[in-house]
Formats: sequence, structure tokens, C-alpha cells
Amino acid sequence: MLSFSTNPFPIPETERLFFREMTIADAEAFFKIRSNKEAMQYLDRPLANTVSDAVSLIEKRFAIKMAQTGLGWAICLQSTGEMIGDMGFYRLDRENYKSEIGYILGPAYWRKGYAAEAMKVVLKFGFEVLGLNKIESDINPENLASIHLVLKMGFKQEAHLRQNLLFEGKFLDSLIFGLLSSEWA
Repeated sequence: MLSFSTNPFPIPETERLFFREMTIADAEAFFKIRSNKEAMQYLDRPLANTVSDAVSLIEKRFAIKMAQTGLGWAICLQSTGEMIGDMGFYRLDRENYKSEIGYILGPAYWRKGYAAEAMKVVLKFGFEVLGLNKIESDINPENLASIHLVLKMGFKQEAHLRQNLLFEGKFLDSLIFGLLSSEWA
């Protein structure tokens, strides 16, 4: 069974970004992203209405890390230290060596290559450090930018699940993409 250690917490980095564990001190920055309708339009999760909502989400991330059912990072700019989003592994299936990847960036950081830069590092960590065999992505079919991103990273579409999710009184479809460790370059 897959097992991993988060002590010390892994801190990958790139030329423009570094990744660290999100803390309660990030609640304001996280709230700014999770309360932004544009940023959340395809996430199919409720908007954060208060900073307390962001604190609860950060505490949930800490709990999934402790239970070894997920691992996530704050994505920060090397130049300023500013948190611009988060990315990580959720629904970690340790018995089957697979996980779902999830991510969000503030809209001010879209179309600048940050998501691709971050995803390369997180995928590498997932395959080479965690030892995952498969990483999946569950995407709203209207989220063309995310679809483009995962295809660029080598993911293959595996399913179109019709009316897979009930959100705000509407049934929504999901596109499921997968990337195997043997396909990772």
C-alpha cells in the first residue's frame, strides 16, 4: 500500500514558483480566490462567503494530509511570496496507487503558464516521490482551459460521465482524464 511522509513537508519549486503547505495565515488570500466567481465558475463547489469558510477549507486540507488521503500545496510566486492558488492530490487511493489532482489559480494569474508550470512539478512529485501509478482529473466539460491543460500534460480522456454531480440544483456532467506513470515523460 502507498505510504508517504509529510514531515518535513515537501517544498518543490520552479524558476517562478514555490510550493508550501497552506496555513491559517493564508486564509485571506485563499478566501480571495475561493470567493471569486470567475475563479470558481467550473469548480462546482460553493463559493467561500467568509474568511471563516477559507479557514475551514484549510483545516480540511490539513486533515486529509494527516489521514494520508490527500496532499496539497499553496502555489506562491518566487518573486514576492504571494499565494496565487493551490494544487494537490485529493481522493488519494493508497491501495490502488492513484489520486485525483485538483487545482485553482486566481484569475489574475491565468494565461501566464503558471498552471502548466505548477502541474509539471506536482505530477513529477506524484509519480516519482509518492509512487503513484495513475493520476486522474475530473473536469467540468465547459472548462476548456483545464481540458487543454491536462491534454498538454499528456492526460487521456477516459470517460464522459453524464449528470455525474448534483450542484446547486443542477445535474452536471464530468469529463474524466487519466495519466499513467508509464506515460509520464
